[in-house]
Amino acid sequence: MTKYAFFIASVLSISCTKQYAEVSPNQVGDASRIINGDVATMNDTWTASTVSFLKFPSDGTPAQAFCTGTLISSNLVVTAAHCLVARTINYDDVFLFLGTDAPKDQNNPNLIKLGGRITHSDYQVGSPGKTDTTIRGNDVGLVKLASPAPSFSRPVKILEPNTQIAKGSTLLLAGWGIIDDVAFKRSQNLRSIEVPLADYDSNFFFWITDQAKAGACSGDSGGPAYVSSGDELIVIGATRGPKDGKGDCHHFGEYSDLSKFKDFILESAEKLQARPPVFARPNK
Repeated sequence: MTKYAFFIASVLSISCTKQYAEVSPNQVGDASRIINGDVATMNDTWTASTVSFLKFPSDGTPAQAFCTGTLISSNLVVTAAHCLVARTINYDDVFLFLGTDAPKDQNNPNLIKLGGRITHSDYQVGSPGKTDTTIRGNDVGLVKLASPAPSFSRPVKILEPNTQIAKGSTLLLAGWGIIDDVAFKRSQNLRSIEVPLADYDSNFFFWITDQAKAGACSGDSGGPAYVSSGDELIVIGATRGPKDGKGDCHHFGEYSDLSKFKDFILESAEKLQARPPVFARPNK
């Protein structure tokens, strides 16, 4: 598959996520959560399609998000491949969650088990500091829901291939991340922030800058970059990680261009026996 990328430069911070051969909820997406974003409400469009990957600690404390994804059909989520291959995580214990506030226990009705998962066959698990495209590339995976999504959920369409979003267009990032990357303070809420699209290249990422110290950080790996289309959202990218192996939340971050993975996404939906997503171009 041809690899492409686009770049976001923002007046905000980054999405920087290292990929690890072995990953815990504290390691997956070690720098990709929303910092200084706005707390989402149930009235926000992205609340209905932004999915958290959660584990409940054994000490009884509230759930911890370790990755994010996007609901792209009634029972299918797209995320980063590295969120789905951690050898230190038992995925039978992982929940998907839609909502604004982290669940306190496993009785929350909006918690959903994983019904199956697939990662891109050309994805390679990387190590800290690795920056070559063979490791950074193809970082896309799909998860089927084991039970129906909440009634308020609303799947989003994916950007149609060969559709270019104009530089400077406003994108919206959403996720469940640390709100202080120094103290590593975790958020218990879904947050969002807007960033402008900066540029494209021949690979498959977009970047966000650190000018306002806000943006994606640890835990938003796999999470969405949305573009508006009328009163709807279209997802154009999934959080991958840091440019040039940077390990903090104040450098450029990379997002996989989902339009370049249409064949993989549709083939995976069929293998998982999930409802296929719709690809579309934004309304002018």
